[in-house]
Amino acid sequence: MPTRPSQTAARCAVAVVALLLHAACPAPASAHPHDRPDDAGAGASPIAWRLTAEPATATITMAQRRTFRIWMEARNVGARVEDTRRDALEWLLNGQPSMTASMAFGNGGREAAWGALPPGAMVREARDMGESLFPAPGAYELVVRRGGREVARLRVRVVGAPVPR
Repeated sequence: MPTRPSQTAARCAVAVVALLLHAACPAPASAHPHDRPDDAGAGASPIAWRLTAEPATATITMAQRRTFRIWMEARNVGARVEDTRRDALEWLLNGQPSMTASMAFGNGGREAAWGALPPGAMVREARDMGESLFPAPGAYELVVRRGGREVARLRVRVVGAPVPR
């Protein structure tokens, strides 16, 4: 049975209204405030992240890479116990995903505080990664992102001639 023009117009009108309603209704909020990408507003994470290094200098020599240690630190600046959600961190080296850093900080045993950090408390962990992250002289930038938003950064310059193996 062929449809009449008025039936086709009515179906189109219903489809347009449905699309408009769908666009006007926001997606449900995530159960965890960290999971909303680029959320720097009122629902922002109460976990403050920081990357530091030993030696605490922005420039190291090729030989110093062997003992270069990177510290990852999380501090709960909120009013209640929080899971740091450390497993959801994304590691970038010079703007590219770093499987090396991701695996180094993502695997292995860890303190229970990473999963239940009290208000005002801090937890930290280190990895010796100079040789694996910085293969040659140059400028390096290690960035940690959470939910698409940068939460920590470390800049390192490696100088000197490559060390013979």
